[in-house]
This record gives sequence, structure tokens and C-alpha cells, in this order.
Amino acid sequence: MVEKSSPQAKTVYIVRHGQAEHNVGPDEDHRIRDPNLTQLGRSQADELREKLSQHPISFDLIVCSPMRRTLQTMEIGLRDSLQTGIIPIDICPLVEEAGDWPCDIGLEVEETAQKFPKYNFKACQDGVYPAREGIYRGDYESNMQRATKALEYIKNLPQKEIVVVTHSVFIRFLLRQQKPEEDLNFMPSEKVFKNCECRKYSLDFKDDELQLIPA
Repeated sequence: MVEKSSPQAKTVYIVRHGQAEHNVGPDEDHRIRDPNLTQLGRSQADELREKLSQHPISFDLIVCSPMRRTLQTMEIGLRDSLQTGIIPIDICPLVEEAGDWPCDIGLEVEETAQKFPKYNFKACQDGVYPAREGIYRGDYESNMQRATKALEYIKNLPQKEIVVVTHSVFIRFLLRQQKPEEDLNFMPSEKVFKNCECRKYSLDFKDDELQLIPA
């Protein structure tokens, strides 16, 4: 149980990944498993890097989804900070995407680790990920449970200023915006983070619930 303690509130920057291969065109192809960034997505991530160089943010940890599009966004968009070699990276399956489409399911851990050998994927070796079982199920209740667990995990980290690189749908669960009756994959644009958008929050208790509060 996370203790209520406002002085221990954390600063959390939520970043959505850049455009990926399943985000292209009016008829998005969600059948692509764990898609890569498109060239536009890479350009969006580089624009994020440029924005952060002009308007720096302070952070001491990166928590990143183990999916290719988030890892690639992190490598490009946060490159300047990564090059210092002093910012630790936490590859965390708790912040992977929601849903049951192939595009929402990561590659097998061994394959991802081969493609991104610089990172530690130990947290993904839980005997379940990337299967859609248990806390990783794609239904509303499981995603809400995973979002709660992710917030508690972040709250218990020793670092105080954290960047979380994650996904559009799961962000809505983290922010408690997703409703049971709403379609996970097709939402009005005003309810969706833009590609490579970065927003600042305070992670603290509000109304007896751990929440991300706009800062």
C-alpha cells in the first residue's frame, strides 16, 4: 500500500510514442505486431528532442514500455539525455499498450532484447509478458488494474522526476479518462495525446486515490 504523503509527490512527464506503422492512413492496420516507427514518427521524435533542447526538463529516470515504437521514440527523442550516460532506464511492461490487436502485443522478450541489446528486459521475464493473460489482458478491468499497479510502481521508485514513454490508449487508463463503454482503439482526437506529445503531471493522492494531476 502506498502511503499518503504530498511532500513525496513525484513529477511525471508522460510521453506518447511517435507515429508507428499501424497509425498510418484512414484505415489504420492494427494487424502489424509490435510495429516500428514510421519515418514521420522518427521525425516527430526528433522534433521532441529539439523541443527538449530548447525547453529542458529535469528528470532522473526513464520508464519505458518494452514495445519497439516506444523504445525507438525514447532513443531519438531523449537522445541528448541518454548520451550523458547518467539517466537510468527502466523497461517496464506495466506501461505497455492496452488492447488485443496484434499492434498492441510486444515481440517475444528474447527477440526484443536482441534488437535493443543496451537495455535490461528482466522485468519482462515474468512468465506472462507479452501474452494477453492476467494483468496484461486487453479488457477494461485488467487495463485499469494494470494502470493502478503502474502508478503504484512509479510512486515507489526512489527517483523524484520521471519520464514515462508509453502509448495513447494506456495513457487514458493512467489518467483515469477511459470509460468502459468507449472503444479502446478509436477515440475523438481531442481525447488522444498527439504523437510525441509530452505533458507534465504530479503523481500524488487526490480523493483517496493515487492520480496523475496536471502540473
